[in-house]
Parts: sequence; structure tokens; C-alpha cells
Amino acid sequence: MSLFRRVVHLFLALSIFATSAWAEVPEELQNLVLTGDMNARSSVDFRTNAKNVTALVPKGTKGTVVEVRKLKRTGSYGIKMKVTQVGRNNGKNLVKKDQEVWVYYSQKDPWLKFRDPDNQTVQDPEGALTAQAKRDGESLPAIEGTVKNPTLPTREEVLRTSVDPNLVMKDRNTTEGAWCTTGTCATQQVPVHDPKNIQQVEDVLNAMPATPPPPTQKTVNKSTPPDPNNPWANDDYIMSHANSKETQNSIRRAMSNKRGRSYGYCYRYVKRALVASGQVRKYPPGRHARDAVKDLKAQGWVNLLDDPRYKNKIKSPADVPKGAIMVTWTEEAHESGDIAIKTDWGTKGGWVSEYYSPRPMMLQPKGRRKARRGFPYKIKGVMIKPVTGD
Repeated sequence: MSLFRRVVHLFLALSIFATSAWAEVPEELQNLVLTGDMNARSSVDFRTNAKNVTALVPKGTKGTVVEVRKLKRTGSYGIKMKVTQVGRNNGKNLVKKDQEVWVYYSQKDPWLKFRDPDNQTVQDPEGALTAQAKRDGESLPAIEGTVKNPTLPTREEVLRTSVDPNLVMKDRNTTEGAWCTTGTCATQQVPVHDPKNIQQVEDVLNAMPATPPPPTQKTVNKSTPPDPNNPWANDDYIMSHANSKETQNSIRRAMSNKRGRSYGYCYRYVKRALVASGQVRKYPPGRHARDAVKDLKAQGWVNLLDDPRYKNKIKSPADVPKGAIMVTWTEEAHESGDIAIKTDWGTKGGWVSEYYSPRPMMLQPKGRRKARRGFPYKIKGVMIKPVTGD
């Protein structure tokens, strides 16, 4: 075989391999956009002493996923992205179009979003990230500090507290793992953390047990005094869920982890609250809030709207019981929906997921805008998990 024909065959083989590899990337990972300024790194090493920062990836930068690795220490992800559009920024040392760089996806505070083929934000890309990280971990050379065969987050992982770079940030003008202000990242810069903030996180770590406590036994708090705002006070089926320790823990967990506003990750934050509290056995797989009804039913939850006795009583969000999970969506094409946990009874109850609001989605600005366009949010699921007391 001539040298020319060998070169042609090699080129075709590489082309087929590249095409097959791209086809394997889950569709929900094929488009991402940064919601904050981040470091561009030459390798999947996000430690403080890593000298691999090459440029700044500014807010608004778009790209596609090339490779994903799950990090052992934090449970977060390193994502190798190919830049398709650079966000607006006046800095000098910016990432360039078509460049491939590693960026950090924090479990606690992701600074990037994924969009599906319908251009909808994927409200929880965890399943797709895990699948891609598993494929890459098995088919590509091993990388120190990463998990070869990752799984969806366990309760232990959700409860884990570690020095996650995005958790020690002062504000959103800094990037993960470094105090590098917008547009001033120097090539091969050594990140410098605020020692005080690092120490505060480490103090918390030292005070925690090595392993999380086992899930609390499901019990019903029968001593809760009657609430005049609670129309369900005499319904043992509803109250067994509302008064369970798991429900109280999920509300507390969601409130303690909430953000200041929505970044499109409502279902992700609700999932993590449920896993941490022990209300679900395993991490739900759905990527959009509209998937929650099916996901939760698979783990023993019930939708009160499936029962005519309850459907006729739940006419508005004010009627939703405390601790129930309300799932809403519109009839608009490609609607992702919304999900939130109700924090109290009646109109006293607010709604928490990625952020807290005293008003349900249909009464928030986004819901009002959709209603004016003829696509109001409607209650599709009121999910509870009744428990039996001793």
C-alpha cells in the first residue's frame, strides 16, 4: 500500500472516530454558556497550587462539551469545552474561539448552563454529566484525582462538605479557584485564595464526622400544635408527610442551600434537598422539572392530584400542604416547568428550590409574563410521601 493511501485511510479512520465520539455526547451537553467569569485551564487540575491557568473565559462564552471528568475531592466536574463564541469582555488575555480548555462545574454553585436542542436550560444535567464522565473515564487515559466509574450522587456525596473553589468566593467578579478579577488573568497565574475564607471552611470540615449519619427513621411528630392556616389538620395521610422529620429536614436543607435568584437549576436543588434528607433512596434521573412527577412516583411518592378527593380540594397554591412538592408547567412548546417545596401552611407558606420566593411561580414575574402570552403555569403535581408513625 502506498504512503498516500495509508495517509488517506488513517485520515478516514480518525474522522469516523471523531464523529462517533461526538455522537456519544448527550444532547443536553452539546451547548453550554457561562454565567460568570471562569479560569481557562490546560488540564483538569483545580487545586490551589495548580499552575495551569492560561486565560479568562468571560461570562457569556458559549461552547460544546469535549470531555467530562468527575473530581474525587468535591464531587464536582471538570469540563473540557470547545469555545464557539467568546463572551464580551475588555480583558487582554481572553480565551479564543475554537480553543479547547478545562473549566470547573461546581456542585454547589455552577457558573455555567447547559441548553438542550430546543434551547431550553437543562435544570439538572447531573445524569448527562455522570454518563459522559463514565464513558470518558473508561475509554480515555486515567487522570489523577478523578473518578473512573462515577455514579449519580449518593447521600454521602450530597452531604459532603469540602473546600470547593466556588464556595470561598467573595463575589461573582472573581473566578473559581482564584482571586482573578475580570479581564486581568495572567497566563500561568498561580491562584491565590483568601486564607481567612479557606480557614473558615476547613474549620467546618474538622468539626464534622468522617461519615454522614445514617438516614433518620421515618417518624411522625404527633405533638405539633394545630395551625389555623392548616386545612389538613385532621387528615392523617397528609399530616404524616408534613410532620415527618424527613420533610422538615428537606425544607431546612433547601433553605440553607438556596441562592439569591434563579439560574435555571430549580429541579437540581430540590433533588439534592430530598437526597440529603433521606426522602428519596437514590438521585432522581430527570433533567427538567416536568420529569419530577414520574421520578418521584418511582420512589414511592404520590401525586395528590391523581386522587379525586384531594384534587377537588387543591384549587390554588395556597391549598398545597406544607412540605409538599409542587410541580407546574405551561402548555408552551418545549416547556421545562418549575418545581418547589412549600415551606408552611396556607398563604404563610413560601416556595423554595434554587431560591426562595413568598409567591408561587404563577404569581412571579416570569409566570405573569407567560400568562399574558396565553401560557399560564398550571399545577400538574402535588407530591407527598406519606409515612406511618409508630
